[in-house]
Amino acid sequence: AISYRFTTLGTTGNSGPVSTAGYANTSLRGAVTLKRGIQIWTVPFTALYTMTVAGSSAGGSGGHGAIVTGAVRLTKGTVLHLLIGQKGLKESSATGGGGGTFVVFSDDTLLAAAGGGGGVGSQITSEAGSDGHTSSNGTICGGEDGLGGHVCASEKNSAGGGGGFKGNGKCCYNILCSVPRECDQAGKSYLEGGLGGTGNGTGGFGG
Repeated sequence: AISYRFTTLGTTGNSGPVSTAGYANTSLRGAVTLKRGIQIWTVPFTALYTMTVAGSSAGGSGGHGAIVTGAVRLTKGTVLHLLIGQKGLKESSATGGGGGTFVVFSDDTLLAAAGGGGGVGSQITSEAGSDGHTSSNGTICGGEDGLGGHVCASEKNSAGGGGGFKGNGKCCYNILCSVPRECDQAGKSYLEGGLGGTGNGTGGFGG
């Protein structure tokens, strides 16, 4: 059997890889191109493929990425776009969450996705983020059906929610969280490029 292992190509942080050199000695040598960090691969032959998709864990004591497995029949010549979720980075006082991993057809139809783990807050009362989910919904104040999540907290905060497939994450700067809003700290959706959020911690590529 032939297997193909897509990786982050050694890249961490909020933007994707810029070189495919990491595939030089693998079955993907010369088969992957990059577009804004997203890996583009053409299915080499028609077959039933067993696929395991894993979101990235956050750094430190943050949440673990989700893992989903399934089988799908793919036709030779089908073009897939793969955003491989990357680990978030610790900055001044917090650690960004891990990015989700997305496998998408070239017409932007989603084939598979696995959410990344939540990041780690900077304050004494902050909790470490939860693990990524394998269902269509996130965890506490998570996104639903591909939309981004936002932040629920018991204290004033400057954290950002994770991006989903089609919706960006949002922020709430106070405990009421009555009006979640777009912000730099939140992750972008796959359809918006998948960049991780920036702030006290940098979120991983994959929203």
